[in-house]
Amino acid sequence: MWSPENLFSQNFEDLYLQRLFSGVEKGFYIDVGAWHPIQDSVTAIFYEQGWRGINIEPVKEIFSLLQAEREEDVNLCLAVLGDPEAATAALVVMGTNPCQWGHHHVTTSHLAEQGSAAASDASSTIRLVPASTLSEIINKYAYSQQINFIKLDVEGLEYEVLLGLNLSKLRRESRPQVILLEVTLPNTRLSSPHRQQCRDLLEENSYQHLYFDGLNDYYCEKSLHHIFEPLMLPPNVFDKPSIVAKNMFSASGDVESALSEVRSLRKDLMKAFGDLSTEAMNTENAFQRIGELENQLAQQAILLQEERETSHQINTKMSAVEKSLAELKDEREVLASKLRKIRHPRIDENADIC
Repeated sequence: MWSPENLFSQNFEDLYLQRLFSGVEKGFYIDVGAWHPIQDSVTAIFYEQGWRGINIEPVKEIFSLLQAEREEDVNLCLAVLGDPEAATAALVVMGTNPCQWGHHHVTTSHLAEQGSAAASDASSTIRLVPASTLSEIINKYAYSQQINFIKLDVEGLEYEVLLGLNLSKLRRESRPQVILLEVTLPNTRLSSPHRQQCRDLLEENSYQHLYFDGLNDYYCEKSLHHIFEPLMLPPNVFDKPSIVAKNMFSASGDVESALSEVRSLRKDLMKAFGDLSTEAMNTENAFQRIGELENQLAQQAILLQEERETSHQINTKMSAVEKSLAELKDEREVLASKLRKIRHPRIDENADIC
């Protein structure tokens, strides 16, 4: 049994799922509309525990975060539809920066027909993204894998995604034990039009309704209902980590404030890293120049030593020559004296008389 230290989902989905699967050490999930790898993530606590799975997110800016943080998961940047013949889908993105909680949704209508929808918001854009079905994705990436749960958050296309799961033809080992899907209109408590369709489809394929948390419907295989149903209770004091009710509603504001500070800090850090990179490059060039000067000085020192040795040899030779010259000078004086005596002997005799 394991218990997470933190919860990350927006409506305690990870808490409910952890209750159901806390006895499973290395499970498998599929997160359709995964969004951020941590913030509002249903699967973050499972990934931390050692579970692995498939994350599907059509917004490339968010997908890049999943790629960076979920290296051991299969991460797919595409839309999930019900039609196996559809190779692409139109993605409407509202807001200039999708990473800052910009709303987005996939539409099955023709791309050209969405111009008026995009034009209603000056910051919205339409992108054409790759598309696939859940059954195709499972066959390719989880063919013989026991799937513990599938989470669907696709802004109104949940029923179509379930059609593409093709439960009636799915292999027994690939049938998810639990399926949870968002069933309210965006930012409201009103049931979405497809809620009953989803219930009918799942019940036709041997799934039973398990719980409604105010945002999502939870379904499980009928054979597991008597095991899971007693665990589906509102968050309470017996849950770990414990949840303080008075902090539940202020948490979102605190998170948004913290995210703003993190984004600002990140900009400062990126600038600092840029400055450090420039300084590091200048420092490296300076060290390289110092190395060149040291080599030049070493060569000059060698030449100077050679010149000193040569100068010492010359001085030694000069001293020897000077000594030889002095000896020759003395010998010359002696020979000159003898020569005078030979040439002028009388002068020498008179010199004796005197």
